[in-house]
Amino acid sequence: MIGMDMGGLWGGFYNVSQVIARLAYLNLLWISFTVLGGIAFGIMPATIAVFSLIRKWRQGESDLPIIKTFWHYYKKEFLKSNLLGIVLVILGYLLYLNLTLLQGDALVLIILRYVMLFCCILFFIMSLMIFQVYVSYKMPFLQYLKSALLIGLTYPHLLLLMVVGIILLQYLLMFIPGIIPFFSISLLAYMMTCVTDFIFIKVESKDQSMESNNEVVPT
Repeated sequence: MIGMDMGGLWGGFYNVSQVIARLAYLNLLWISFTVLGGIAFGIMPATIAVFSLIRKWRQGESDLPIIKTFWHYYKKEFLKSNLLGIVLVILGYLLYLNLTLLQGDALVLIILRYVMLFCCILFFIMSLMIFQVYVSYKMPFLQYLKSALLIGLTYPHLLLLMVVGIILLQYLLMFIPGIIPFFSISLLAYMMTCVTDFIFIKVESKDQSMESNNEVVPT
């Protein structure tokens, strides 16, 4: 019995160490390929590659060649992911610009500021979900933005859990800055994917339930 327990313990330790090693390697790849794309044009495809690989691992495909698979997604999504990045930057900049311009004590300006703040919250929700939606579904480009926002609004409690995880990770990186080159983006993406898995399970379950209810029963 003791031998079995130790075997299970060491087996669990080995699995955890494998996950840690993969995340560290993946983070180094993210840094390298972001620089390879000139940073501005490398960050989005590198980030998509990180989320895509983690999604594969979460689905049980843990034996994939990491660098080969990373390069595959990086090349495949280079143009489309950069287009997504440009759209997100433009939207974020427009929101920021409007907030800075809407200064003053006039009632109409106050109302418009609250409207813009609400739009900023919606943009933040969409940004939290956009990468997971992008790597999980194939859909028209603008539908990614709409779906990311709708899914985030539908499950605010899980979205809040994701935000708490991001805050805790930020404190961890501030407390141990030496791990930033190894576990910043990869650990963040892993945490976000774990939370999103619960959301997608609920979404798929709801879709299946709706399909069952819509079936015509012969009389």
